[in-house]
Amino acid sequence: MLKTALEGKIKLKDIQVEVLSCRPIQGNGIVVKIKTPEMLEKLKTTIMNDLTLRDKCQVYIPKPRVPHIIIFDIPPQDEDEAAHENNFILQLKDSNELTDQEIKVVFKKKGRGSLQNWILAMQPKNYQEIKNKKRLCCGFNSYCFKEFLEPLRCFGCYRFGHLKRNCRETKPTCTKCTANHDPKGCTKPHPICRNCVLYNKSTNLKVRADHMSNSNLCPMYLREIEFIAKHTIYGSVPPIVFSLCVLQANLGRSRMATQELPNICFSNKIPDVFLLQEEYLKKGKVIGFPLNWKIVAALNGKAIIRNKNLSILTRYVSQNTVIADISDGTQTIPVVSVYIPHSSNKNSEILKLEDIFRNINFSHILIGRDFNMRHELWGPEIHNHRIFDQAAPLVSFILKYDLIIWNGKDSEPTFETVNGKSWIDITMFSANLANKKMNWQVIENTFSDHNYLVFNVESFNATRDPPRIFFNYRQILKICKAVHQKFLELQEEIQTIDRKQKLEKWIEELTNTINQISQSFPIKVIKHLRVPWWDSELEDEEAWNFANQRGVPQGSCSGPLFWNLVMYTAPTTGKSHPSLCRRHNCCNQRRIYYGAIEPYLLFGVGAWGNRLKLKKIRYSLNSLQRRPLIKITKAYRTISREALQVIAGVVPLDIKAKGVFGKFLLTTINNDIKLGSKIFKWEDYETKLDPHNIHPADNISITYDKHKPSGEEIEIYTDGSNFNDQVGAAIVVFYYNAEIFNTTIRLSDFATVYQAEVTGIQMALELISTIEPWNKSNLYTDSLSVLEALNTFKTSKQDILAIKNDILEMSKEKSITLHWIPAHTGIQRNETADSYAKKATTRPNIEKIPKKSFKQLKNAISNVQIQIWFRPGFFSACQFLLEFRADQVCGSMKPRHLNCLAHFGDPPDGSIDVRESVYLYIYKETIVREHLTGPQHYPDNGLVSGTRGEVSRNQEEEVCHGLVVTKVAIKSSELS
Repeated sequence: MLKTALEGKIKLKDIQVEVLSCRPIQGNGIVVKIKTPEMLEKLKTTIMNDLTLRDKCQVYIPKPRVPHIIIFDIPPQDEDEAAHENNFILQLKDSNELTDQEIKVVFKKKGRGSLQNWILAMQPKNYQEIKNKKRLCCGFNSYCFKEFLEPLRCFGCYRFGHLKRNCRETKPTCTKCTANHDPKGCTKPHPICRNCVLYNKSTNLKVRADHMSNSNLCPMYLREIEFIAKHTIYGSVPPIVFSLCVLQANLGRSRMATQELPNICFSNKIPDVFLLQEEYLKKGKVIGFPLNWKIVAALNGKAIIRNKNLSILTRYVSQNTVIADISDGTQTIPVVSVYIPHSSNKNSEILKLEDIFRNINFSHILIGRDFNMRHELWGPEIHNHRIFDQAAPLVSFILKYDLIIWNGKDSEPTFETVNGKSWIDITMFSANLANKKMNWQVIENTFSDHNYLVFNVESFNATRDPPRIFFNYRQILKICKAVHQKFLELQEEIQTIDRKQKLEKWIEELTNTINQISQSFPIKVIKHLRVPWWDSELEDEEAWNFANQRGVPQGSCSGPLFWNLVMYTAPTTGKSHPSLCRRHNCCNQRRIYYGAIEPYLLFGVGAWGNRLKLKKIRYSLNSLQRRPLIKITKAYRTISREALQVIAGVVPLDIKAKGVFGKFLLTTINNDIKLGSKIFKWEDYETKLDPHNIHPADNISITYDKHKPSGEEIEIYTDGSNFNDQVGAAIVVFYYNAEIFNTTIRLSDFATVYQAEVTGIQMALELISTIEPWNKSNLYTDSLSVLEALNTFKTSKQDILAIKNDILEMSKEKSITLHWIPAHTGIQRNETADSYAKKATTRPNIEKIPKKSFKQLKNAISNVQIQIWFRPGFFSACQFLLEFRADQVCGSMKPRHLNCLAHFGDPPDGSIDVRESVYLYIYKETIVREHLTGPQHYPDNGLVSGTRGEVSRNQEEEVCHGLVVTKVAIKSSELS
């Protein structure tokens, strides 16, 4: 034995080494735990210097455990296992941008079905990069993962530290008690954990053991996990540098600049303190700031604290100066916000500031000022000695109090307008704060004529409290169980606590348990829309308008339903006037279904639409659809679902949900979809602009007039045409009534006339860009829809927004006027443009392929939904339903409705019965007519000739009646 050999050769007392423990491991080795690292080195040197021991054993220090993760549900591959592991790790590094450090597969476990769970060991740096992610990307796949802290456990005796194949016990141990028998035959009424019982015997504690040995809430199991996590190296955490973010700004009395401050953010950093001058006032009061901000206000200057973890103490307030102490609880920095008006006497203002500094003692100070003075110390070189001499009092003040200026000489101007720019806003501080400067910069493009100054003060703890986390009942119950188990484990230690350190350690262990359980729960993040122009005033007005316009009193339990359903009195008119409103009542109910009930049932389909492949979800949707369809058709409740949908003429709700979900993926997520057998590519369709991404100040309107053409200057006429299912656009240019230029273009055949009219205006703007700027251009079009789209401020179409921007840009140098003229009213020049547009449709080549409109997308999806509904084999079932089971359909209708159907229409031969009228009603009033019209669906009885478009309504009724008669005759012959 190795241990015996070591004891025979080495005397621990002679080398002054103290061994804490020694235990055997696999491979005939031993693990020796030494008290100190110095003793470890002595023992290692002694063994290596002995020739006999050096030949028998190798001495090494075990490597610390690196973080392990478990990746779930990885599909197996047919390729070589080692090659598969290498390819997977390479894809994992590339997809998650991990550093090139070692990642290896430790072992694999069986997952769901044929899938596998892989346990990977990685370096601490890689683990720190992925630990906050929910899923790991790997090529085109993504996998769930979590940290792997599973202890080594034997599932034979359920002890820790070895596997079942190395277990010394020959008989299995019951998980419910401590006996050696099969767990299925255990007769114990209550479980007893073997590990906890043995721990209580060895430590004389009373850890609760009323649970099974394989329970994941076992205190011994949690203790093993805690031990593994404690001995895992997660890497050194870089020191956190706290900083105080300060915004210095002269708002120039701008209301937009003042109301922008609550939503302002620079490089993901929210300002903690604002030093403001000349903010917007209304009736002498500042508006737009939240009520929980701490404000020290003067007439022309303010110091505002946004971070609630900071405290403020007012030191001095005058008309143009505010001095306050800002503290984080450990240190304090006095800040000064000063404004010196441009028309004031600079010498007297500086003298007043010196009096303030003389009366208030400061060891260090931070000053943000708008001095309205220029100098080379905080701006570029000045050649005007008058301006230089004007700033002399301020320079003397800076030298007297040993202040340092943070402004850079090469920085951007702090004041900038169309008339000029200047460097008049200054940030300065005392000399003992020189090492705390961080990231001083000038922020341009603000709502004020002054640019903002943003800087950080280092080593100032201005961290914000984390958001408050709310737990549901299930999570609170889980926390309570874990705390209860931990408290039972630690309650014996309370009796032995006699020092403050022991008590703090006891509290720390209990707190760590609570934090560990709490952090395992997913955090629900609610994303609020934040735009710069939204403030508390608009928030109050929105709440007031919502409460007054929603139409339902507060506290009404029917409120949420009526917010989604549009109810009106039209459905009740049929009861008073049955002869007039017989058909309109059904149409009104159908309108309510399409406008309110169906959107209500499909609300949020973008979130749960991927579950439509489940049969249970589809069945639930059709069950919810059944009740409103019964109200529409006035049928009995025993009618079958397919018959009800056909009679009502409503697409099944599960098919409708697939179409709505596909539309969401195509237009919002920008993903290609496959609906039925047709593939829709999102690049082929127009994408709507999000109005929230456009600032209201950027919304412009291009006006037009309705003046008749005058024949003066340049007149450009545009037109679009759809002729013989071919689309074209053209422009014609007249100069004092003489045609001087024309051009045409052919669009793809699926383009709309609206798109052709837009293309015509785009062609005209391209031509105007080449015309000399002194010429006035008049653009005439007969498309009122395009002009109205340009006239509205908000738009969701990219082509219209591009035209607006082009007109706005060219209007800076040229004169462009839009005019509307009526079409086909004898205006010869417009008729000329129309003739050119029709000629463009005959061009051999298509020169422009616009994107399909949103309406075309809806129509295409509707057509595919109809095709899915009337799938192959459904026509035969539908005909069987409508023809051979007419008795069942009639039996499902109430008698008074059958009387209405009996007079719905008269067949050609004058004979009428209820059954034929039911079929005639279904044929006329539902979408079944769209698919059953045409000679291919009817027997050759001589009633049908030509294509579907050539069949008149009378012929359709004759075909319908003939089909009924023919099928009834066939059925009668079969019965006989």
